[in-house]
Amino acid sequence: MFCRECGKELSESENFCNKCGARRPEKLIPDPIVEEQPKKEGFSKLFKLFKVRHESENENAIISLQFKLEKTCECAESIRTIAMSPNGKYFVTGHSKDGGLTIWDASTFKEVKDLCSDRIISVAFSPDSNYIVASDSFIEKKLFSETRSYYINVYAIKSGEGIIGLDCGSHNGFCDSLSFSPNGKRIVGIRGGTPRLWNAKDGQQLLEFPKEAEKIIFHPKENKLISFYNDVISIWDEDSAEEIEKIVSKGDSTSTANFKSIVFSANGQYLAAGTNCGKIFIWNFKNLECIKGLQVADGNEELYSISFNPRLNNVVAFSTNESIKIWDMKGEKEIKKLSLENSFWVSFTPDGKSLLAESGKKVIEWSVTKEM
Repeated sequence: MFCRECGKELSESENFCNKCGARRPEKLIPDPIVEEQPKKEGFSKLFKLFKVRHESENENAIISLQFKLEKTCECAESIRTIAMSPNGKYFVTGHSKDGGLTIWDASTFKEVKDLCSDRIISVAFSPDSNYIVASDSFIEKKLFSETRSYYINVYAIKSGEGIIGLDCGSHNGFCDSLSFSPNGKRIVGIRGGTPRLWNAKDGQQLLEFPKEAEKIIFHPKENKLISFYNDVISIWDEDSAEEIEKIVSKGDSTSTANFKSIVFSANGQYLAAGTNCGKIFIWNFKNLECIKGLQVADGNEELYSISFNPRLNNVVAFSTNESIKIWDMKGEKEIKKLSLENSFWVSFTPDGKSLLAESGKKVIEWSVTKEM
């Protein structure tokens, strides 16, 4: 409390101000408040205007990226499938010829652990990076014969133990194109050519889709799935397996472009698809308008894998029979070509600062730096 005459601070026991003699006020006078001075927005507004104008002027500028070879690791067996963890800490390789599953440290490219010794068909990480789902197979030997059986299991990264097996019913075919839903509650995969949806908690099959597919993925933001078969992309409702919409590819006058790969941008705004004739298509997923259709490779090259850069949505990497190519889709220009034959998987890391690709028994990493 303060004296209302001279402003001197008074203790609780003082009835008179010992400086000016004024009587203690009956009502308390609150501590003085220093009002915050209004910010001068002139420079701030000017900077914002400059920033917006600068960004606008550079929207159509061709992006220049530098790629530097950083690390390489080599597996004992050929890589059949590979996946990067959403937190960027690990990647896992699945191998043919009963080579099993191997988890790698993404920062050192050192082997962390082996999870099993079976032949691996497909693998994917959970959104929290704590689990892996993998389809594997092994040979059951009997007295006069041997049979290959196929299974789908979920493994815990920390312990390396299998914690649940997915219900596959009586169908014994291999399962491909596995992935977790963005909330981690469901798993989708293609078994015997048919997409199926499982409960990730108890492994029970929830839905079977009515059409064949070669690949199927979840939308990163909406309750939808997208699959393709030959020249048709289908969009599905996740809860009912009902086909909502479909997209038919556009080839040239003499042929149809069959799809070979599909991927969403990190924000789910764009859908990209690669074909068997070197073409890439990009749609605005909100209205399914095809905003790009470019010949990015020779007509005999298949685009096996596509990846958006999470920091630069208009930068796309894809693998072909002969190389890894990186394109600025807005500028419609090739940024970089990396010589790497028969790479079936390419992916930017979650932070967009590195690019990974596989080829044969090897996994290669390049650092990515941007220059305008």
